[in-house]
Amino acid sequence: MCKDLESQTPSSSTKDGAGTEEILKACSGFAKKLPSKLPKERKFLQSLVSYALHSPSPRAAKHAVSILMAVADKKEMYAKDLIQKCVSDWAYGSDRFLTKLATLSQLNLLAPREADDESDAIISIAVNKILLTNRSPQPDAVYAWSDVVDDETAAKEWALKIIVNRLRAKDGSDDEEDFRAHAGPVYDTLNKLVVNDGELSKKKDTPATQKSRLRLLAARSLLKLCASHGLCDQLLSPRDFNSIALVAQDPVLEVRSGFISQLKKKLVQKTYLSYRWYTVPFLLAFEPIASLKDSTLTWLRSRASFFSQQTNGKRSDQQTVMESLFSRLLSLLAYHPDYPPAEMEESTRVAELVDFSRYILFYLQAVANEHNLSLIFHIAQRVKQTRDGITKSDEMSTRLHTLSDLAQATIRRFADIYSQQRKFGGAAGGTNILQTYPGKMGVPSSIFAPMGSHREAQEVADKNFFPEEGEDLLDRIVRSVMRTKSGSHGSAKKRKPESAEAGGDASATKKARKDKEKKPARPRKSSGSAGTTRTPKKKKKDDDGWSSDEGAAKKASTAARRRSSRGASRRVSYADRDSDEDDMEMDEWEEEQVDEQEEAEEEEGGADSEEDNDSVDLPDKEAALDEILSDREDSPLSSPPPTSPQKPTEQAPSKPSGNGKRTSTLPNRRSSRRG
Repeated sequence: MCKDLESQTPSSSTKDGAGTEEILKACSGFAKKLPSKLPKERKFLQSLVSYALHSPSPRAAKHAVSILMAVADKKEMYAKDLIQKCVSDWAYGSDRFLTKLATLSQLNLLAPREADDESDAIISIAVNKILLTNRSPQPDAVYAWSDVVDDETAAKEWALKIIVNRLRAKDGSDDEEDFRAHAGPVYDTLNKLVVNDGELSKKKDTPATQKSRLRLLAARSLLKLCASHGLCDQLLSPRDFNSIALVAQDPVLEVRSGFISQLKKKLVQKTYLSYRWYTVPFLLAFEPIASLKDSTLTWLRSRASFFSQQTNGKRSDQQTVMESLFSRLLSLLAYHPDYPPAEMEESTRVAELVDFSRYILFYLQAVANEHNLSLIFHIAQRVKQTRDGITKSDEMSTRLHTLSDLAQATIRRFADIYSQQRKFGGAAGGTNILQTYPGKMGVPSSIFAPMGSHREAQEVADKNFFPEEGEDLLDRIVRSVMRTKSGSHGSAKKRKPESAEAGGDASATKKARKDKEKKPARPRKSSGSAGTTRTPKKKKKDDDGWSSDEGAAKKASTAARRRSSRGASRRVSYADRDSDEDDMEMDEWEEEQVDEQEEAEEEEGGADSEEDNDSVDLPDKEAALDEILSDREDSPLSSPPPTSPQKPTEQAPSKPSGNGKRTSTLPNRRSSRRG
């Protein structure tokens, strides 16, 4: 790769340097870890100098400076020479002016002492000639985003990186006062860009597409500063932190997604970022892009799981990092610009206030479980026992107390539904998982202040700041959010009966019970009623469409087909039946027996007439006997046959061995239990 870089060394007339940018980026990463493995020949170093001054790509120049400062033995000499060449006669629009800005930006980070010699000239170029000057003014421009970056926007981005890198290069441990003096102007510029939506000019004429990019870069720069030094994180006041947190709700997707991705990356790494930065992702409760919201929720859950597995130093207690953030989240919501003011119309104000429960629910979805919910509820109560410590105003204190009551009401509803969904305490899920927290948990003294007196604390504790008009609306919001959360489980439960119907699941018993109530089962015939004569039994068997062993099959009648279909569609249920259901089934069975006897009488009468006409050789005694027996069975005074089990010795010899019709017999029920 180094040979390729030497062969493609740019000059002032080179127009295309895109191919070498990736090579320089790879070499830069390699040089940071193994600088001794790269060549140190003068030809290679001069090639890097040419990239830093003449490369058409500013990013290529940045990577070339990184390699040069990591490899060269006399890097101070190279740094001083590059700074002088970049600063002297610099003008906006001149040849390679963006490349020189990128080189200055990286030299301020990697060679701060040499850059300090030309600090006045560097600050003049970055601030006066670039950041505070709009060469294409657009008064009252609408906040927007563009994927195309023009030269003016790129110049402002590199200028902003110059002043940030100057501060990053300073070591705050040497002289804290000197560090604070240098950090003040940089923080003021970055905070102004964040608060004013990327506007830095007093004339308010910054182009629209520049605003969004400058605001994103300012927020990410503050994030880098706070991650680089512990003192930098302390210099970011709570008020400024609340402002930068709102970048997560920027109207432009590219801004908020870029900021959140950078924040998640820095929080996972070992940096100086404090835990308060974990409250920012919870502002994505109203994120319209589902992929961004879901990925952030998954990330928050993973971090909560990570901290729950850690211990507090020598103690075996679990860390409560994510739980302790809840008080900071309530403070952040109290300063949210969407918080309804007191002069708003009452019904609208209540609706707007209840909407803040979605932030709380988003937090609970990511952090809360049956083990820490009592601690979170305890922290919500502790917030009501304090006052605002940022502005120390009564209005903000009232907001905190209102949000505390809202949080407590939301947590109670969340705990009830959470317990029901996971069926704690049985199928009813009636176990109360919200118990009194036995330990102690404080709140951050940097954003909370103690109550002025015991009387004030008692008055606040006795008053419910959450209006009763919002109770019903809060119920609906909590249930809708919890229903959405468990939607995947619900859909799986809905699909369960479909697969269980073939597998013999417990739900099949309920289905069989319904079928049995709609279509009562026919009781088994006793062997006693069938033993008096074989002729009616044989005819009934043939009428049902079953042929005998001799193969004498007859065409089934309509009534026989109906009875056959009822028998085939029956389902056996082993569910307990009450007496009312048994009485109803017995009444329906008796009515069916009357209908069957009438149908059998008509069919047997027709069959007898056919046999009389066809079988002329039948003895008179047998015909008379059949008629008498038929009259006895068809008599309305005869009672239904008993339902005693049929004896094997009394079965007709013509009964098929493998195709039993009556599905309610005990062997068939056993087979259904197996299959």
